[in-house]
Amino acid sequence: MHLLLIEDNPGDARLIQELLIDELGRGGFEFVSATTLKQGLELAGQINPDLILLDLTLPDSDGLDSVRQTVSACPQLAIIVLTGVSNQEIATQSLRMGVQDYLNKGEFDGNGLCRAIWHAIERKQLLRQLHEHEEEISRSKTLLETIVNSNADGLIVLGQDRQILFFNPAAEAILSPQRLELGNELNGLTIGTTPAQKLEWTPPGQANRFLDIRQTPIVWKHRAANLISVRDMTEKEQLQYKLNLQVQMLTTIHQGAQNLMAEFDLETMGQQLAKSCVTDFGADAAWLMWIDDQGHHYGLAAYPKDDALECPYYTDTSLYERIPDQCPTAQAITERTPKLVALGQETQQACLCGRRQRQGWSSVGAFPLLGRNRVQGCLTLFSYQADFFVTERVNFFQSYVHLAAASLENAQLFKQTATHLKHFEALRSIDMAITSSMDMRLTLDVILGYVQRELNCDACAILLCSQGCGLLSYTAGKGFSTSGLQHFTVTAGQGVAGTVAKSRQLVSIPDLMRTDMQIVRLPQLQNERIRAYHGIPLMAKGRVLGVLEIFHRHTFEPSQEWRDFLQALATQTAIAIDNIALIHDLEKAHSNLFASYEETIEGWARALDYRDRETEGHSRRVTDMTVMMAREVGIDIDEIMHVRRGALLHDIGKLGVPDNILRKPGPLTEDEWIVMKRHPQIAYELISPIEYLRPAIRIPYCHHEKWDGSGYPRGLKGKQIPLEARIFAIIDVYDALRSDRPYRPGWPEEKVRNYLREESGHHFDPDLVERFLRIDFGTLDDVPGVSSEQAPLVEM
Repeated sequence: MHLLLIEDNPGDARLIQELLIDELGRGGFEFVSATTLKQGLELAGQINPDLILLDLTLPDSDGLDSVRQTVSACPQLAIIVLTGVSNQEIATQSLRMGVQDYLNKGEFDGNGLCRAIWHAIERKQLLRQLHEHEEEISRSKTLLETIVNSNADGLIVLGQDRQILFFNPAAEAILSPQRLELGNELNGLTIGTTPAQKLEWTPPGQANRFLDIRQTPIVWKHRAANLISVRDMTEKEQLQYKLNLQVQMLTTIHQGAQNLMAEFDLETMGQQLAKSCVTDFGADAAWLMWIDDQGHHYGLAAYPKDDALECPYYTDTSLYERIPDQCPTAQAITERTPKLVALGQETQQACLCGRRQRQGWSSVGAFPLLGRNRVQGCLTLFSYQADFFVTERVNFFQSYVHLAAASLENAQLFKQTATHLKHFEALRSIDMAITSSMDMRLTLDVILGYVQRELNCDACAILLCSQGCGLLSYTAGKGFSTSGLQHFTVTAGQGVAGTVAKSRQLVSIPDLMRTDMQIVRLPQLQNERIRAYHGIPLMAKGRVLGVLEIFHRHTFEPSQEWRDFLQALATQTAIAIDNIALIHDLEKAHSNLFASYEETIEGWARALDYRDRETEGHSRRVTDMTVMMAREVGIDIDEIMHVRRGALLHDIGKLGVPDNILRKPGPLTEDEWIVMKRHPQIAYELISPIEYLRPAIRIPYCHHEKWDGSGYPRGLKGKQIPLEARIFAIIDVYDALRSDRPYRPGWPEEKVRNYLREESGHHFDPDLVERFLRIDFGTLDDVPGVSSEQAPLVEM
């Protein structure tokens, strides 16, 4: 695969190349880059890459102008815009101008970029094929116009108001010197309303002419009109019948070809073709047999709709290998030329089918439909007239069938292209489902919905493989009438699903009644009436993740196109399963890491309590009360976690205070207080370098600040003090006063409350004191008890 990157930022270019190398390997693509649009377009002309990755902002071009120049210079190439500018309008205009995708830098990984590249290339190829089909239709139309314009008979299309809508050169020559002009009425020639007329016409200054006039109602550009054919019979009276027949047939070809070109549905076109051969061209019955890309034969259309027209040798695959050599349809297909049979008494067996023989037909004509590379089918016509297939009619049917074959082939290509686009959209939708949800069952349910619809199956299921034990278990399903399969498990290598997993290959059973495999006798499927089974392994990174099973309640022989799309769906499903499992593993690892962090913090808090035995249990109590009050005052739930960590680590700065000061039984000296008061600053220095704990620093750093500004370490005042620290200051003092210490017992509840009220507005935030006193902390298990009313010695 050849990729051209037009990007002026070396870092972005290197990053994109590394993403592709990580995803595809160095041998998976050839990578060429350019830093300006001019250089990039010159390289594109030299190397003809499969795809261009285009940055919008370049030194010599910018925005939509870059897109416009690139699309104009390289209309045949797939283009993906890579830009750091997220602009919906530019994205929409870029897609309208012809690029295949619009990606914002930083919003995709290597996997997503590779998928976008493959999708862009495939989409460009599909659009190119569609364009080729349109050109083929245009060539068919040109061929028809050439036939009409080169006809020796004059053809004029008149509207209901008798204005000239179309005329060919022959009409202008025959009616000379009468001047024909589009939009004007046809003057000087009176044409009645009867379909066929013979007129004696005298042009101004010239001898009489004998004209044969035919007119046929047609639809011309969605409006009712009449097709007028004019033939100069003055010198050609002796050819009257033959020429009339030619005009009639050409007119019918024109109308029939227009009808065929206006339709793109294969079955509808086939029915129109069969019907027109009977109603317009005089055959008594018509049968159209089609051969698909896999070589399967089937009846596409019949007119009139009669079972006698269906040949069992072509509709029953078990009989196809025994088609007799004298069958005219088989001969026409084999020899690629029309075959005509007059069914006299001695040639009755030529038609072969007893049902057909009983209809009494006297002649049969088989005309092969020749496509570009193969025989597409055969149109077989039946007539009660033994001489129906005269030379003129045979030539006519050959021409008509040739045009019909081109139209039918285009219809089939159009149908295939539409199917591919539909499949592409389904895969794109599955991609969206993969990225929009990490719920395994929800994602699999969405995927199975697309599988059931796009593969047109009756039911489908996904069995996932348990890691380590090789056991396949039913995980999700669609279309089942019973719940029997929901608890189904099977070991890899056992049963059909186990065989699929072990062989790592698609297993197809078109008819379960003709196989020895046990799936049809599974108790879980006894009431489901399953007739056909297809199972494909779900593989990612060389591992079998599970099995995707497709069920039909009728026999089903899939085409190669169906198998290819099944493989694509299986690949997408495996990617979804692997991605979700990877995300779940990452989330589990993150959760375990988070729990480890929290346990470490709690361990630090217990270590601090153990070091300062006078405050044992203090950190846990004040933490629980602080979290409770933080919720009460409305601190955001996302911040509560940081409040809890800050409360647990509020005295972590005391790690820097010597034991002889920290554990001194009596009052501290002035110098010792200076050392003690440094512990908030020490806490700041310990915590601030740790990004994980930095949001929790407010309590350890500021819980000794006071409302009136007399606290430490910074002397903050009022609401300069963080809310969390103001809450904790109240709870820290409350717990200290209520707790027993070696040098004094704890205060009674009421005395502590009175003390908090006294310090309201001095030490504490007045509003928070009132809210604290209204909170019932009775739900906490270890709020300290009361022992006496002696005065405390607390660190303020």
